[in-house]
Amino acid sequence: MSLNNNLNTIRAKLIESNELWQHELLTSQNFLKFCNDRNLKIYDYKKIDALWALGFLRADLVLSEQRINLEGFEFVCKKQDQYFYLDNRKLRAREKGYGGSFSEIELIPEASPYFHPFKYYALYHVKRIFSQKIDLFQFFINPQGIINLSKLEIEHQEEFTSSERICELFDQWNRIAEAAIILEPYSFGSIHNSVRYSFSDTLESMEEKLNEYRSYIHNVIESDDRQIFEEYRQKLCCSAEDLDSNKTLHVLLRLTSWHQRNKIKDAIGGSMLLLTMAETMRRPLEAALNIKLPEEDEMGYGQWFNGARKLLYGSDRVLDAPKHEIKDFLMEAGLDFGVKVRCYLEGETEFGAINYALGDIIPIQLINLKGQFIESKGKGLAFRDSLENDLKAKNFSFVILDADRDDFVRVVQKAAKDDVLSGGFFLSSPDIEFENFSLDDLVEVVCILCAKQNVEIPDKTRIRKATAEAKTGEEFFKALKRIDLNKSVTKGEAWGAALMEYAIKNKIDCQIVKAANLILHASTIKFQYSRDRFCVHPDTGEPVERNKKT
Repeated sequence: MSLNNNLNTIRAKLIESNELWQHELLTSQNFLKFCNDRNLKIYDYKKIDALWALGFLRADLVLSEQRINLEGFEFVCKKQDQYFYLDNRKLRAREKGYGGSFSEIELIPEASPYFHPFKYYALYHVKRIFSQKIDLFQFFINPQGIINLSKLEIEHQEEFTSSERICELFDQWNRIAEAAIILEPYSFGSIHNSVRYSFSDTLESMEEKLNEYRSYIHNVIESDDRQIFEEYRQKLCCSAEDLDSNKTLHVLLRLTSWHQRNKIKDAIGGSMLLLTMAETMRRPLEAALNIKLPEEDEMGYGQWFNGARKLLYGSDRVLDAPKHEIKDFLMEAGLDFGVKVRCYLEGETEFGAINYALGDIIPIQLINLKGQFIESKGKGLAFRDSLENDLKAKNFSFVILDADRDDFVRVVQKAAKDDVLSGGFFLSSPDIEFENFSLDDLVEVVCILCAKQNVEIPDKTRIRKATAEAKTGEEFFKALKRIDLNKSVTKGEAWGAALMEYAIKNKIDCQIVKAANLILHASTIKFQYSRDRFCVHPDTGEPVERNKKT
């Protein structure tokens, strides 16, 4: 049976082995923010829940503390007192359409839907179809015409949403997203040059799991899948071009690091995501069927004449081409792909904080230690090897981690002692929250994040009372969970960015700000000049003059 026909079987397999997903599954609230950052301006996460309840959006995982006995929810497994479900529902035609349907839905109170970022594609079509299409200048031409046109729009939408056609379309759009989602663990490493895994795994164990999954995918791909997935890719590439039509710019941006592409917002950020989904489908088919498929800029609208890509880019295969083959194209665009500083971070919070402080500074590359990276023809490198490679490449290396990570601390201090580390390291004791901020500071950041997300700002006194005994970030967030703030404020990149923003605005003299300033400074100085004069003290992690190391 083909890959396309096995879609739901593979979706269930990923739910059971959810550590394979390289992207984090998002709550309704976080999914909404992700999509809004990419030009889908929908301002209430409850609308996501409503679209899910109606069937316009299928969740990629449904968690419940109780059994769900409803059509379309397939039980997969039970872990730690939670039931894991596959959402296999389809939108149903309604005789009078879906006008006013939000007021009639009933959510499943005990169920929590989670969405893969690729479900952006289905939500994109919700926004595209149901956006008002009244001309911008209708008010100036004939104000009464706005009312007449609105009535016609309502009639059209009522007719459309009462048809079987809308059910077919949204099933297809969800299915296209799901086809990319099941291939995401396969393709993520080759597209983004990184592999993510949790502390329950190692880089080696995760690579082994991913290789097993790739073999499984190879076994279910059939030659007939090529045509189906090429149709899916064509639709994705056309939608990407509808969002933003600058195709040459898309190529340039896709040649930058994933870290940089992932920060792109608005319509072009949405285009980047859709093109990544199309590439996610392409790579497994090429490997399994031993073929070369058109790259994403060759798809969408229009067509290339023979030899045009080589004439423009210097190669027929732009994304896979060695940089020297497309050197002229990059030089004409004024791009410099050189990395000057690498910063290795403890996790999502540290990543979000440093990322907020440094912005779009191209010579600086941030690497999350929870998601170890892959270099050199796909072979995983040990952390020490990564530092040695930085040294050979004349890159500064900085490390920011919690002091309780003895395994990493020993490696970093040994690297400094052996003069392998050029840059510095910072140990947060016990963690980034309580190394840098007071409890009152953390309470203020919680309220600021709630305000940004347009949710009710909680009472500060209540938060202080609940978190008064917290001595670590983990204890702080457990306390937030006890007062039901864990859905509004979660530990991760957004939390880290909010911490850094608060520290900068309030001029807090703390370790994380000092680290950001030192990393920024390193990107502006010559490596060899610094290397000849300074080294990293193995106890403090600070740069010191070589003759003062001991």
